[in-house]
Amino acid sequence: MMTAAREQLADDVRAVVAADVAVFSHMPDQLPIPAVLIWWADPAITPETWCAYVARFQIYVIGARIAPGPQLEAGEAVISDMLPGLQKRGYTLPDVGSPFPFTVAAVDYLAQIVTVEAEITS
Repeated sequence: MMTAAREQLADDVRAVVAADVAVFSHMPDQLPIPAVLIWWADPAITPETWCAYVARFQIYVIGARIAPGPQLEAGEAVISDMLPGLQKRGYTLPDVGSPFPFTVAAVDYLAQIVTVEAEITS
């Protein structure tokens, strides 16, 4: 149930972002830019009924390596493409966080977290 929900979100994100955006449903050892990383939020699953749940995800949108110069535009473009597409696919979008430094394999990137919710069943 959980893996299927995470993989479905990754497929849905791939369908609504530009073709050059790499989408990962697991932690990679390196990141091409721009990239999207699907991760679980906390709490990850909340029961709604006996067989229905709300799954909460964090979508890390990584727009650039941290360096001098413009940094926000690539991540903002991915988020601008992603939000309406996911809403049309039935996801609830509680919030988008502000940019922050995010390190993968000793490389610092600029990222933002988009929190999404989806109804799932067992």
